[in-house]
Amino acid sequence: MRRSGQWNGRLGHSGPAGGKAALIVAGDVVLVQTSDGELLVVAADRTSYRELARYRLSETATWAHPALVGSKLLVKDREHLLVFDLSE
Repeated sequence: MRRSGQWNGRLGHSGPAGGKAALIVAGDVVLVQTSDGELLVVAADRTSYRELARYRLSETATWAHPALVGSKLLVKDREHLLVFDLSE
């Protein structure tokens, strides 16, 4: 974790998701799209990791970075462009 420009040699957090992930900060949450098709909704909290929800977005890989447009989350998996309405 980086503090005051110095590296202390420790990880700030080692999360539950393996592989690669794309992050979007949306207000007081962070949307974490994993490369295996899951969406984690995590509290934007510097002091602790709090997973608020977890959703399966796709059964295939999701390598492209998602896009948040208003309340709509656009996700590209291996075969489709998917749209999820986060306001519901």
